[in-house]
Amino acid sequence: ASHGKSIDISAFPAIVELFAEPKTVRLLDSDLPEPMRQGFNSILGGRAALVAPVTIREHTFGLLGFVWSEPRDAFDEHEVALVEGIAVQIGTALERDQLSAEVMRLRSVLHERRAEDRIIGQAPAIRRAIELALNVADTQTSVLIQGESGTGKELLANLIHYNSRQKEGPYIKLNCGAIPETLLESELFGHERGAFTDARQRRRGRFEEADGGTLFLDEIGEMSLAAQVRLLRVLQDGEFTRVGGGEVLKADV
Repeated sequence: ASHGKSIDISAFPAIVELFAEPKTVRLLDSDLPEPMRQGFNSILGGRAALVAPVTIREHTFGLLGFVWSEPRDAFDEHEVALVEGIAVQIGTALERDQLSAEVMRLRSVLHERRAEDRIIGQAPAIRRAIELALNVADTQTSVLIQGESGTGKELLANLIHYNSRQKEGPYIKLNCGAIPETLLESELFGHERGAFTDARQRRRGRFEEADGGTLFLDEIGEMSLAAQVRLLRVLQDGEFTRVGGGEVLKADV
């Protein structure tokens, strides 16, 4: 059998009519009228073929053909079943890809709608804040959101994440004001075993957990100046070390 060739059958109305119904067609050049036989022999180099429809949700997506260069008197049912089985597998794989793409698209739309719909208000300042959030979402940069408690900083952070390039990545949130100063660095950067009392095993920090996604740090103003300086260095360089460790780690957040 020959392989690796394709043909646009739209140029052959008689062949189009032959494949109008979604069923496997057995082609023997001895049964084909001229000029179909000449086209079959010259274009595909075939003397016989089995052509099965590739269907997605009961609609014919394309045709799968196996062409024999030697003449055949007939095809047995095992050969037909093999070609049809391969066509079914191709259709299933294509349908799965289409469904996955549709799920991803709908999930993205849902996230976008949820994030923006939760921000209630038509005042120019609110609309301007949403516009700025959507603009920075397209950039690979850290964003500082300022505002009084309860003004919707987290809603803007959600809007930025779900419209960013990393929206399919993890979205980690941490209230820095709720973490004791002595544990904050461990919470952010992780720690090695034995780094301090009760550090019985290595622990990943929030930066590692958020790698490839977004890290939302709330109430950073409650952090000490020393902690803010170290955080700034990490945001600038993307590099950090776990508490008690010497290995330099990187996180794409």
